[in-house]
This record gives sequence, C-alpha cells and structure tokens, in this order.
Amino acid sequence: MNVGCPEGTGWLSSWQKVPYAGSLDIDAGVPFMVDERAFYLKRSLPVKAVCVGESVFTYHEVAGDREGNRRLAIDKRALADFRYLGAVTIVLPKPVLTPGADFRLTAIEEHDEGMSALLELEKTGQVIAFRAPLNFKR
Repeated sequence: MNVGCPEGTGWLSSWQKVPYAGSLDIDAGVPFMVDERAFYLKRSLPVKAVCVGESVFTYHEVAGDREGNRRLAIDKRALADFRYLGAVTIVLPKPVLTPGADFRLTAIEEHDEGMSALLELEKTGQVIAFRAPLNFKR
C-alpha cells in the first residue's frame, strides 16, 4: 500500500486505529499519515502511495473503457504537508494489464520528458516499465 515511504508516513492499514480528526464525512476514508498528522482525501476507494524524495504519488484505478483498457489516476503531493501539486491519468492497454489484475507501482522517477514508473503484478510478480509525459507543477 505504501512504497518507499519513511517510517510513520503513509496510508493506515484497516487494522490500525484512525486518529481523531473532529467531525468527518462518512466517506472520509483512511488517512495518509505524516508523523502524527492525518490527511484525508474524502474518498473511500483504495488509494496506494509511492514516496519519492520530497514527494508522494498517490494512485488509484478509475473506470476503464469499452475495450477493456484500465486507467490509473496519479496525484503528486508534497510529502511534508500533503499539498496537491498536480495529477495525470495513465491508460494501461488491455494486453499489458488485464481487467481484475492486482498491481502496485514500485518506483516512480521524474525527468524532463515526464515520468518513468515500474508496475508490478501482485499475483505473478511480473514487472512492467512505462513512461508517460507529465506536466506536474514543480
């Protein structure tokens, strides 16, 4: 669920106690913790994270298309205060990632042309590398 994140940073597991955060919407979801601070995305769908330097990339699958391609929404946030820095949606073609396959991003690297990432299929351990043009704010 959390890859490369420092100790005390990342999404809480469902078994961990969620810290008190005052009045919350029912769909607040599980918080992303940075030390003792809890940040909520107000969505209950499963979101995963990859920490890279001073940034955290949160990602989740969004609705696919009629051809069976899957779409992955990736947000970039500042690790120190979870401030939103930008987003992108990646289309993962059906031959690369079949519907229903569980996956996680294991690495993300930004460069001038965009980003490179490694996607690991959880059942088989197969790793898929991809590149995508991104225009995240810097």
